[in-house]
This record gives sequence, C-alpha cells and structure tokens, in this order.
Amino acid sequence: MVCFFTLKSCRDLSEEVTIYLRITVDGQSAELSTERKCDPLRWNQHAGRATGSKDSTKNLNAYLDTLQEKVYEIKRKLIDRSKPITAVIIRDTLSGKKDIHDKSRMLLEIFQHHNDQIAALVGKGYAPGALTRYTTSLKHTRSFIDMLGHKNIRTRQHYAKIVDNKISTDMKRLMEKLGNWSWNWDITSSYQSEIKHRS
Repeated sequence: MVCFFTLKSCRDLSEEVTIYLRITVDGQSAELSTERKCDPLRWNQHAGRATGSKDSTKNLNAYLDTLQEKVYEIKRKLIDRSKPITAVIIRDTLSGKKDIHDKSRMLLEIFQHHNDQIAALVGKGYAPGALTRYTTSLKHTRSFIDMLGHKNIRTRQHYAKIVDNKISTDMKRLMEKLGNWSWNWDITSSYQSEIKHRS
C-alpha cells in the first residue's frame, strides 16, 4: 500500500534525487513528494530507504517511517468514521487538503435518505406512485454508477460525491444512457434542496 521511490537517472548520478511517496488502494495509486532528497548511489529502490550509517541517513529513514505510519493512521481513522478510502483521499489528508473530502456529500446516501423521508409521508401528502418513481430513480442511479465500473461500494460512493450541480449533470447523463427522456426534473430539484439543507 505504501512505498517510497526516486526517479533515478542513469545519466547523472552526481545530483541528489527527490524521494516520492506512492499510496495504493484497490489498485489505484496517488503520489506526492516527501520534500526530501537522497544521494542516488545510497538509495535502495527495493527497500524504499537510504542505505548507510550516517546520522543524516538515519534521520531521513526515520522521517520516511513517520510518513508511512501517518498513512496507516489516516486509513484507520477513515475506517473508524466509515468514510470512503481511496489513495487520493489519503494523499490529500496527509498533505493537509482533507477539507476537500470532508465537505463532500454522497449521492447515494442522500438519495436513500430522501426516499426514506418520502416513504414516511406516503398518504400524508405523497402518493405511493411518487415513492415508486423515487425508488426507481435511485435504482437507475446505482446502475449508472455501476456502468462506469464503480462496483466497490466505497469507490462507488466516493465517485458520486455531491458538489454544486453534480446531481443534475449525472441524472442527465443517466437518462441519455437509458434513452428515456420522460424524466421528472422535479426529482433533481428535490435532491438539490436536500443537499443544501444538509450542507
């Protein structure tokens, strides 16, 4: 899941090379610079660490160990909070950009919450047919995301995070895929209202 590497060039070994961190989750990778450099002749690409007994080498390896432990700590916290786990989310959290993902809203989660509310209101302002339409819409949305290859529930939910008008865009693409334009766009507006309410 975690490895360190350099872009070592065989043409010039006189200059120090930057060490990069690669995070891999479910076959998908994300990389970032560790902002540390190393003598290419002292770098063991297989071990992902510098070799030697100098204090500078020990300090470098200790720093890389700390970074690796931070990656695992971030993953543990995501699991504890039942959050999506992707290489990009871990990388961005490590580099201080976690707010980008913390403010996300999951399409399927909000969709289901909305439908649960409608189900509770059937006979109290909503007809059974309305619930049927919303339930069918959720089913088509799941199918659409699956068509894009997001079979894993975590990556599927992460793909479908809500930002601004993304619901409208995805719903339009869904109906283009299905070749059915008898879509009630009030549904889209309803979900956008739900998003604003929960943001």
